[in-house]
Amino acid sequence: MEAIAKNALETTSAIAIERSTSQKVSAVVIPFPAPVPELIEADNDNVEPVEELPNRNALIERQHLARAFEIVSDVIETRNSIPILDNARVSAAGGRAMITATDLDIEIAVTLPAAIDGGFDVTIPAKKMKDLLKGAPRADYVAFENSEGVVAADFEKVRYRLNSLPASDFPALRGPADGAYFMMRGADIANGLDAVAGAISTEETRYYLNGIFLERAEDGELRMVATDGHRLYMQKLELPSVIGNWPAMGYQQGVIIPRKAVALLSKLMRGKKCPEFIAITVAANACRFVFSYEFGEVTVTAKNIDGTFPDYRRVIPSWSNFPAARFDSEALADGIKAVSLISSEKGRAFKLSVDGNGAQLVVNNPDMGSAVSNVACQWESEPTEIGFNARYILDALDVAGDGEISVYLQDPGAPGVFIGKREGWLAVVMPMRV
Repeated sequence: MEAIAKNALETTSAIAIERSTSQKVSAVVIPFPAPVPELIEADNDNVEPVEELPNRNALIERQHLARAFEIVSDVIETRNSIPILDNARVSAAGGRAMITATDLDIEIAVTLPAAIDGGFDVTIPAKKMKDLLKGAPRADYVAFENSEGVVAADFEKVRYRLNSLPASDFPALRGPADGAYFMMRGADIANGLDAVAGAISTEETRYYLNGIFLERAEDGELRMVATDGHRLYMQKLELPSVIGNWPAMGYQQGVIIPRKAVALLSKLMRGKKCPEFIAITVAANACRFVFSYEFGEVTVTAKNIDGTFPDYRRVIPSWSNFPAARFDSEALADGIKAVSLISSEKGRAFKLSVDGNGAQLVVNNPDMGSAVSNVACQWESEPTEIGFNARYILDALDVAGDGEISVYLQDPGAPGVFIGKREGWLAVVMPMRV
């Protein structure tokens, strides 16, 4: 038994010496020796038990780690009153590394391959680590070692010591509870978010408008709706089979996803980065989006806005019975931009007049003068005119897509409905007095 104890102590010492003297970090994590206190005590009470080494280690490919910190840093506020919210948590998760950040309303976690000890769990300054991963000398891997509240990050040619806060103090966001689970194509979700995000309100007093209403409609389709009180965008998407119960907000089957979470998801799914599929969980308290990149898995969890979204159906008129003015989207946008050059900064209103001969766009500025632009359109009804905010119409045209845009008009006091080439989308814009 003495031989066993002596061998264990020599092994432990050898590992400690190797770690303290090595100039490079090995890509292989050395397992800790199994403690043998029971065997020693049974034979010789004078031999002290072998303790497990206090350090914990991780080795992660730099390219993947840099991408992970770019992603999680987006959720961290520039100025935090809670110091630990400036940090990202780096922890072991089933033999892989998980990088997590939160602002208490949104949590984002990136799981990626790593050689990591099961007990590794630290927090490090997220923005600073992001900068180090961009600017430090070239290295294929980054090795981490945790010891007594300080985390060492080894880039092979340079070693940084980063102050750490206890991982036990890192807040965990409560995930969706008793919700509905479904899978959708990433391109469809990205398209839906982009289609309605422009109408999200930034007015904090009406906080329930500061996000996108995600609803399972009566016909089973998925609807995304946003409004700021002056305009409303709605996107319809085909909803696949759902597992579980869709949460209800009063009389509506839906939840409000906050503006910051929408912007974060849109950024993560933009262009070539868009994942093929997304696993979505919608619950009364929160929503979760899980998808994969080539280097790992991303999980975004967001608290829902606690409020009641307005009954948007009452805002959308029965436009199918209205006469429609049909424009070329680009020609209409060019005309609005041209006449808006003379408008005042405060007003930005223009008058749209349509008749059987086409359309006329008019702006009157008492201080500067006036502007008139003629735009071709098809109109098969009595002449009418209506005022709109130029910025709202230009925004709607950007979302509607190229080609023909149909503007459904009832009377000068009723909102206009805009429908373009984007499938399943419409915009409702309130009129202005001109």
